[in-house]
Amino acid sequence: ALQKARPAVLACPDFILAVAEKDSDDAAALAAKELWSDPAFVREMTRHDGSLLSRASKSLRADREIALQAVSDGRGLAAVGKELWSDSSFVEEAVSLNCWALRMAPPEMRADKNLAVTAVKQNWRVMRFLSPETIGTEVSLLGLKQDWRALEHVPRQVWAVQEFVTEVCGINGIALQHAAPSLRSCRDVVDVAIQKAGQALEFADTVLRADLDLVVAAVSQDGLALRYASKELRAN
Repeated sequence: ALQKARPAVLACPDFILAVAEKDSDDAAALAAKELWSDPAFVREMTRHDGSLLSRASKSLRADREIALQAVSDGRGLAAVGKELWSDSSFVEEAVSLNCWALRMAPPEMRADKNLAVTAVKQNWRVMRFLSPETIGTEVSLLGLKQDWRALEHVPRQVWAVQEFVTEVCGINGIALQHAAPSLRSCRDVVDVAIQKAGQALEFADTVLRADLDLVVAAVSQDGLALRYASKELRAN
């Protein structure tokens, strides 16, 4: 019945917005074309559903305030005017509202470590949009503290940083397996790892697996760690 309404009714923003309170998709389908050039109307419609920004006029898709509202909703990212994604201040604000806005930013902006931190604090999954050069120790830790699956995005060079490896091993000792060889032979790092997970002894350098004190500590944490001790200590 609404589809048969008079054109004047379908061009009435108050009427369409009332419909949107119940069903934004129906309201969008009914709205007269000229309404999508009305800033107040578009602002209200994107409040219901950010993806409706795609129906707005080109100038309104490039309107900063309206675009940010669509971004915060999450569904309107692709509808935002392309020119806005070239504006660093817009990108910064957009990412602060919705971390997934990071994927819309040009590569040179995604290389900004502060922007990366802002995004990853919200959701570790956005690490997929960052280059290995951008993912440093801070971003890697933010991701791993949220979900160990972030491991797949941690670049190799980070595993050679002692402070980083020590902190990560303090969360999950088995992470020692990813550490650079020089750190798997570092007594301090291995000690932190086995205190958290005795079986991390498996990934320690051969010399350290023959260190009586370390082996005792590892076995005290997990008896099964004995299998990774040197042959001489296992026979002791």
